[in-house]
Amino acid sequence: MEDNRFIKWLKPIIAAVVVLVLYALSFELFSAENMEELFKDLSDCFVVTGILLSGVGAISWAGTEGAFDMLAYGCKTFLGLFSTSYSKKLPKSFYDYKQERMEKNRPWLKQTLVVGLIVLAVGLMLLIPYSVVKA
Repeated sequence: MEDNRFIKWLKPIIAAVVVLVLYALSFELFSAENMEELFKDLSDCFVVTGILLSGVGAISWAGTEGAFDMLAYGCKTFLGLFSTSYSKKLPKSFYDYKQERMEKNRPWLKQTLVVGLIVLAVGLMLLIPYSVVKA
């Protein structure tokens, strides 16, 4: 049980590090000519990564609350028009589909949202040295 918690936190942390490194390499961060440029690029890397991860976490939360149920049901119903075996598995109405979805305890990516918000906060804090160096 303890390993499962650790892995749930490790996955978004690894994702954040990978996105940070890729973004930093695309900016050629390690060849910055002055401190102003370095802090600007560092801040950009952290802010973009934080927005990306926290956005994924927020969308996952919205999905568990039923924000995308109508879209999913509509797509499945449309695909059921082409396959009778697939359409037999679908509930008869959207209400039945929604009830089935609510009965399942759909987990959302809390850890991804938290890691994203932390990375975003670090990115915003890196704006302080950038503004000091710039001035």
